[in-house]
Parts: sequence; C-alpha cells; structure tokens
Amino acid sequence: MAGEEIRALCNELRRLGYYEFQIKEIIAGIAGNKKINQLSLEDQEKIKARLVEQINFARKCMQVRR
Repeated sequence: MAGEEIRALCNELRRLGYYEFQIKEIIAGIAGNKKINQLSLEDQEKIKARLVEQINFARKCMQVRR
C-alpha cells in the first residue's frame, strides 16, 4: 500500500519536472540503499512526507514563475 502511494508521489514529481536521479536522491536520503518494501512503516511514512514537501515546494515555485 505505501509503495503504491510512494510511486504515485514520485509520478507527481516527474510531472512537475523532476528528474529520476533527483527523486532517487530524496528517497535515498531516508532509505539509504534499502528498497522501499524493506523499510519500516515509519521510514515509509517519512519518505511519503518528504515527497509531499517537495511536491508542495515545486508547486509554489511554479506559482511564483507565473
């Protein structure tokens, strides 16, 4: 379940213009070298929260550019 949510958040970041390496760096900052399905629920929640923060930041930047 959390894996699907994380995938959806990653897709949103891609849509907002993020490159794959940038998304991987965000996740690796919490997960290290582990795969998402190997992480504790707490770490999966941290990743989701961090991705949401990044999405919100990207959206704010897009509003400023307009």
